Amino acid sequence: MAHGQGTQLRDLLATLIHETLDESLAKALGVVERERKVDIVIFVWSLILGFPTGAKRTLSALRRSFEQASGQRMASSSFYNRFTPQMTKLLEKLVEHVLAVRSGPANSYQGRMIQGFEKLLALDSTVVRLHDMLQTVYPACPDGQSALKLHVVMNVLSGSPGRVKLSDGTTHDQGVWTRVGSWVKGCLLLFDLGYCNFHPFHRIDRQGGFFVSRMKSNANPLIVENLTTCAGRSIDLVGQKLQDVVGRLRRRVIDVEVELPVKLRRYRGKQRQITRRFRMIGIRNDNTGEYHFYVTNVGQERLSAEDVGHIYALRWQVELLFRRLRSHGRLHQLPTQQEHIVKALIWASILAVLVSQKLLWAMRLRDRGRHLPALRFQEVFESYARAILEEMVAHRRTSKLDLFDLIYHEAVDPNLDRVRSFDILDAA
Repeated sequence: MAHGQGTQLRDLLATLIHETLDESLAKALGVVERERKVDIVIFVWSLILGFPTGAKRTLSALRRSFEQASGQRMASSSFYNRFTPQMTKLLEKLVEHVLAVRSGPANSYQGRMIQGFEKLLALDSTVVRLHDMLQTVYPACPDGQSALKLHVVMNVLSGSPGRVKLSDGTTHDQGVWTRVGSWVKGCLLLFDLGYCNFHPFHRIDRQGGFFVSRMKSNANPLIVENLTTCAGRSIDLVGQKLQDVVGRLRRRVIDVEVELPVKLRRYRGKQRQITRRFRMIGIRNDNTGEYHFYVTNVGQERLSAEDVGHIYALRWQVELLFRRLRSHGRLHQLPTQQEHIVKALIWASILAVLVSQKLLWAMRLRDRGRHLPALRFQEVFESYARAILEEMVAHRRTSKLDLFDLIYHEAVDPNLDRVRSFDILDAA
């Protein structure tokens, strides 16, 4: 198949998902047996970019995007049958590949606070609402709607996911990233309250990584060392339990070392527990008078107490990523009982965000003096997604698109036996 001369846009995005990668993975996974019927490259790009902006998400709308991109008609049943577990695995493999090889611009935030850390990572999850027909596969959340959870380790500085996992909606956040490996070495990981568990912090510290986490308001560790000095007749914190003294404190910043209990994994049926010393920081909210507490293994020589609060505030970037995924996803609109179809479209949505991020990086490098907000760019990207799809696959199209014929076949009512009211257009 002649692939023609590249374009700036196509060449850029091909560095993420190259045609030969699509084809080789599809062949290895047994996705397509005969290429003459469906071009797998066009099919994959249609899944990534094919949903019309603002319209209700349906498989029919996605099929029509594929027909326009490929120039060939496809029956609804034939299109539906392409969503196999092997196709889902292909999209998952593509996500893994893009996360492994993608490269963005050098850290755009080169402040003093992050110097010396390999990466700044935020862990979080979001609930993806699903159609009620999937309740047997994905149990309902407390609100009664079927859901799954998307768990992400996000590179805060690049604004894109680094690791992704799926689970049912009832899985606790702490149960997903239980295996802490060498990938955390040199990285600073940011956790919210849902991940506050001292065992992973112990593992991160042993692997040479760093962490900053919010602490629960009822935490009551033993204070063993005061890391700051206060003027005047300040309360001596050493040897005190946090909850015994916090109500009497008026200082703006608390910076101490505390002892925390760490439950280790069971060994031969026995639960073991050790004590670790970590740094605890409290920053007083001027409006409420209450403290926000953080626990970290980063020393004062690298981050001041105020720096820890500022670093933690960068976690809001992961919320922007989830908003982009939810905007593109709208998975609760899909009336399907097939788990692998839902997963396929989730992986395709993640690929769409990664493609969008690649374009955003390139355009920010084009003119560093202009500001391109991520959410605004996502809206623009979705508006032009169909045009980008055309750009990516036009050179592979082997059939000339007969738009009149395509519209005619889509407009024909497939329900031949349905009783209809009088149609004035029929009378004409």
